[in-house]
Amino acid sequence: MKLFTPLAAFLAAALLLPAAGIAAPAKPAGKMVTLYQADKCHMYFSAAQAKKLNYACPDSRGKMKKVTVSAAVAAAGLAKTNAALASQKPM
Repeated sequence: MKLFTPLAAFLAAALLLPAAGIAAPAKPAGKMVTLYQADKCHMYFSAAQAKKLNYACPDSRGKMKKVTVSAAVAAAGLAKTNAALASQKPM
């Protein structure tokens, strides 16, 4: 009888816990935005900027890949990128 209670608790947990993980995934909070991110330096670029730069980062010379981020991350990333590009000396 002493073995039955822990065994029953283990079986109940083994059967019920995986079912709890099957629930629908959480929806992302807020709007999602598609941007391009440099592989090496991880700077964010808009689609127009990426096309103008031929999908290569002017800072690190790395290729760009398409990513989807929240609007807040996009705004912060683009602000940092624009500040970095503005501070670069023209070649």
